[in-house]
Amino acid sequence: MSQFDLIIHGGKLVDGTGNSCIYADLGIRRGRIEQIGDLSGCEFRRLIDASSLTICPGFIDIHSHSDFSLITNPKAESHLRQGVTTVVTGNCGFSPFPVQPGKTDLLVEYSRTLMAGADLTWNDMEGYFTQLLELGLSINVVPLVGFGNLRVAVMGMDNLNPSRQEMSQMEKILTTHLRKGLFGMSTVLIKPPDSFSTQQELVELCKVVAANKGFYATHLRSESNGLEEALNEAIEIGRHTSVPIQISHHKAAGRSNWGKTQRTIAMMVDARLQGVDVMCDVYPYLAASTSVAFLLPPWLHEGGLQSLLQRIAHRDTRHRVSTEIEEGYPNWWNPVREAGGWEKVTLISVASDKNSWVEGLTVPQLSEKMGKNLYDALFDLLIEEQGVVRMIIEMMCEEDLERILKYPYAAIGSDGWCEDSDNLNKKGLVHPRLYGTFPRVLGEYVRKRSVLRLEEAIRKMTSLPAQRLGLRDRGILSRGMAADVVAFNAATVADTATYTTPRSFPTGIHYVLVNGEVVIDNGDYKKVSAGRILRKE
Repeated sequence: MSQFDLIIHGGKLVDGTGNSCIYADLGIRRGRIEQIGDLSGCEFRRLIDASSLTICPGFIDIHSHSDFSLITNPKAESHLRQGVTTVVTGNCGFSPFPVQPGKTDLLVEYSRTLMAGADLTWNDMEGYFTQLLELGLSINVVPLVGFGNLRVAVMGMDNLNPSRQEMSQMEKILTTHLRKGLFGMSTVLIKPPDSFSTQQELVELCKVVAANKGFYATHLRSESNGLEEALNEAIEIGRHTSVPIQISHHKAAGRSNWGKTQRTIAMMVDARLQGVDVMCDVYPYLAASTSVAFLLPPWLHEGGLQSLLQRIAHRDTRHRVSTEIEEGYPNWWNPVREAGGWEKVTLISVASDKNSWVEGLTVPQLSEKMGKNLYDALFDLLIEEQGVVRMIIEMMCEEDLERILKYPYAAIGSDGWCEDSDNLNKKGLVHPRLYGTFPRVLGEYVRKRSVLRLEEAIRKMTSLPAQRLGLRDRGILSRGMAADVVAFNAATVADTATYTTPRSFPTGIHYVLVNGEVVIDNGDYKKVSAGRILRKE
């Protein structure tokens, strides 16, 4: 028998399919799993004693926003230390491409809150990938194209229906990217310019996605009062186009909507029985995180961020917005009221050091510190920070979260981005999901609460997302598969990141292999450029 590059010996193997564990050795050679069984007596270059550890496929984060942060944090430690070996980027309508001549400034403006300090220095998709690889990629990347970027590239931020020519141009750009190996298209229908789209516009583009064997990931048009109608829109798009549907970070947001997941899960079950391939993903937290601008009425966003900032500088606009938020207006779900008021909104990061003092304050505390009424304080901060103000908002309930976690076709996704150990003492806060999502599922919802069996939780992190993505050689421990592997202690694995101290790596993740290379070695990060840009076959 030929010599193995690595043998992982004596571990409890959970293969990712949901089947019960077995005790066996794992033999790895040339980046792939070559043998599973009793490998005692075999030759090896390295042996890892895993007699107290659980061995499983590397976790696949089906919903990340690491597009730009991989440029500034190429080690991707906050992913890898959770056991994540593959991240899906380009979610929620945002991607670093396409880049159209004359529209670069608009693309930067549209993506500003997710750019993580990166500069847009590439001209196209291939230029972005080249830059990632030159930096030394430590993790596998599965790219999607953002619908918002398509719309910005062709139509800017205008609230208009596309002309036939504009529609044709979007279809052409989308086809080009899908044929180069992208896995699908994403939308964030709750925010402009995605929210300006019609169902028919999305149907036409999803026909292109389906024809190129991709899938459609969607942040629904509503995750709150209009949740069922928004889910039905996504299901109907799948029904009319045969495109596989991925409901992004499924939730029922706002107190008046708690419990609606009973109905939405039933809707997905019924749709699957009727032949619509619909799945969802979920993160194990009760608070969401996004830009503060998300809290503002949609009409403010027309024309883009700079137009919004110009509008909120005016006294009349401030009065109108305050009235609409406090009293509501037709056909708009009011996130502040549904969360229970401004005290449920915590500011976590701004662009400048000058205003870093606001990080960790609720909006009423900001108002008090600035000596201004609440809306003047918030709007003045937004203008000064050029719109780059992020928040955490408490919106969900535990019963809904556990119900979604139990749904067999719910994968796990962080909805976060990557950071390196250099960020641990960085000013500002982030959502703890960046550091704790996958260990939190294993520690909190498997070991402590028994919401999921260990084997089922791992399936939701491995073979289920691989199935959605069409990754034939990842997500399962089996001969011939890529050696993306995690070894963890099931008795100690846990998240340590909290809302007040979010930059904290988890415990219990001992070894992580990416394409057969050891990247996390007995808890220590090793600089190995083992990651790849994965392309649709």
